[in-house]
Amino acid sequence: LIAESSERERAEHALKYSHSLLTAAFDAAADGIVIVDSNGILTGSNQRFLELWKLNRDQITGKPVAEILPLFANQVKDSAKFSVEVTSLFADPNAEGHDTIECKDGRLLERTSKPQRLDDKIVGRVCTYRDLTAQRDSEKASQNMEQMLQQGMKLEALGTLAGGIAHDFNNVLTAILGHAELALNQSSEPRVQQSLGEIVKASDRAKNLVKQ
Repeated sequence: LIAESSERERAEHALKYSHSLLTAAFDAAADGIVIVDSNGILTGSNQRFLELWKLNRDQITGKPVAEILPLFANQVKDSAKFSVEVTSLFADPNAEGHDTIECKDGRLLERTSKPQRLDDKIVGRVCTYRDLTAQRDSEKASQNMEQMLQQGMKLEALGTLAGGIAHDFNNVLTAILGHAELALNQSSEPRVQQSLGEIVKASDRAKNLVKQ
């Protein structure tokens, strides 16, 4: 009898230890976790889940999903779609789900839902929620930075091209101006000098535009 009692105590201690370990892991998880039984009753949730949905345990524990669904739907951008998806998910015990949820406050949550099985029997459902807001914002910032970099490279290439064209055009203008001034010094015909003078003036204006 003493041996049986000692063995039972060891088994009970091992069971308590396992339960304590699972409870600690459950509460320490970085993702929000919620457990619903086969009757659609919310039986458990960790602290992270409550934080993500800004709820307290008394509001949801022990209550049917259908009854507390508005508490969640009211926080989502597309509440009608969210309600339909949740209802559909819990209507099929075998269903699995993986999607993202946009909240009204700008947060993005990733939801994963799978049946809870005991041996070959489905006894409930476990859903996890992960906050992807920081990741999304970081990716968006990286994309914006990449777009700005690409735009800067395009502007730099355009500037290089414009600089090359301006340099070549300036050489052409220098030749025109030089020959016009030379011809102006060699000609005594008033009408020719007037025309050459206009060429010189136009060339000067063009060179100033190239500099700008």
